[in-house]
Amino acid sequence: MRILIVGGGEVGTNVASGLADAHDVVILEVDPERAESVRGSLDVLVIEGDGTSLEALEAADIEETDIAIGATDHDETNLAVCGTVSSTSDTFTIAQVTKQTYVRTWRNTHGTFGANYLVNSRLRAAQAIARIVDLPMAHDLETFANGRVQLVEFEIGAESVVVETPLDELREDELVPVAVLRDGAILTANGVSLEAGDRLVAAGTERAVAACSERITPERYAESIDDVVLLGGSATAEHVARHLESQGRSPRMVVEDRSRANDLRADLTETTLLVHDPTDPSFLEREHVGDADVVLVGFDDDQRGLLGSMLARQQGADRTMTIVDEPEYDTLFEAAGIDVAVHPRAEAAEAISRFTRGRNAENVAIVERGVAEVFEVAVESSSLLVDHTVNEVEDTLPESVVVCALTRDGDYHHPHPSITFQEGDRVVAFASADVSDEVLSRL
Repeated sequence: MRILIVGGGEVGTNVASGLADAHDVVILEVDPERAESVRGSLDVLVIEGDGTSLEALEAADIEETDIAIGATDHDETNLAVCGTVSSTSDTFTIAQVTKQTYVRTWRNTHGTFGANYLVNSRLRAAQAIARIVDLPMAHDLETFANGRVQLVEFEIGAESVVVETPLDELREDELVPVAVLRDGAILTANGVSLEAGDRLVAAGTERAVAACSERITPERYAESIDDVVLLGGSATAEHVARHLESQGRSPRMVVEDRSRANDLRADLTETTLLVHDPTDPSFLEREHVGDADVVLVGFDDDQRGLLGSMLARQQGADRTMTIVDEPEYDTLFEAAGIDVAVHPRAEAAEAISRFTRGRNAENVAIVERGVAEVFEVAVESSSLLVDHTVNEVEDTLPESVVVCALTRDGDYHHPHPSITFQEGDRVVAFASADVSDEVLSRL
């Protein structure tokens, strides 16, 4: 496919890097310096121009383009891109936005803005946080087969009892230890043992994933997540609070601005709003923030976010999750000992890449910023899977490929080596990024 990305910032370049190997990708960037920077870092065609201009779009061959993506840092620009593209071609349009009001308007009035698909970066980040709040060592979790299969990425800490445990010993009736990510390498072979600092990718039912989490989590962490504190009242933090309420929780949220707190109270009926400076150590101590099961830091400013995260750790919080806007702050947050850093723009880029790649599969998840992919396919009569066992199929595919799970007639089935695939099965498979397109085309 030919894909046009308007905007060469973090979202645009992340999407481009994930799609360039398999598609004809063009980036349209209005800033000459940024355009030159992208040319030096990505093997894609970069054109200087304003993506809201019909002339620039025509110069980028918009009529020959399959998908156009508005990926700048400005909602209105991205929506204008979609509107301009849709007025002159049948190209499928995607826009990244940060304001949920645009998403609600788009949903309620189909076709508004000329966009076929909207991605809210802040909402995506909040969803990513809500999915892993119950799993202390998890960094990411995705679902497949209508929620019957979960794929989770765990960090293996030095205190974990599974350090030095062979990967295959974690296998259960409803759980597959898929791979270990170590120093940029993907390890899937039998005989691999877990080491401190590894990332473990596992797939299974919700019950089995929870049991695996309990097994690898050090004892110092809370057995259940009841007390969640949010420091800061950003839009992303608001989305997180809403998701936590939908899970039956009643979080505490510290907001400095009284007007903002009043606005939040109207919508967050189960959240306790505290009006105070979230970076006041004395206040955090009085409110026993250090005793919370999870502290989420959600400011609009990364410097305040770093300060809030460090104060939460200083207060004794076992687990701190932080929303980070600028990737250059990553090393600082890592040095501060933050457990999980979630990037809204990176979540948006992944969602766009998943949607684009998912046009050839039922569902796609991107692992560790593009190191590997997990995809769900429906087995058709022409598929090479039909009437072959898991073992036979894996023997014909690249070494990094692992069948993670399959569902049949809505029920989960462990992918034992001897199980035979049938037409109508839904199969979840893991593959390194360099072979994922080949594997997907063969399945």
